[in-house]
Amino acid sequence: MTEAELRPIVEALIYLAEEPISENVLLELLGKEHRDQIRMVLLQIVAHYAGSEYGIEVKEIAGGYKMATKPEYHEWVRKYVKHLTPPTRLSLAALETLAVIAYK
Repeated sequence: MTEAELRPIVEALIYLAEEPISENVLLELLGKEHRDQIRMVLLQIVAHYAGSEYGIEVKEIAGGYKMATKPEYHEWVRKYVKHLTPPTRLSLAALETLAVIAYK
């Protein structure tokens, strides 16, 4: 598989994962023979979403990768969450992520 073929797969898995997805999990799913390509794709994805034109970023957290909203948009996210009816129930993972964001 080429990097161009791996990138959308890795991006989808990061998006879908409730917990940070580790490189080891990606290797198990995609094959250990793609180790170097997966590392390069992870670096590309992190750099891609670091651009100012995106409201989300891919962060390396707890030995894995996770999509998160950028801090400069947290006020808008809070407004949206408060606007939801009934109140949104957050998973334990989401609450932990929000705790880390609030701490920083």
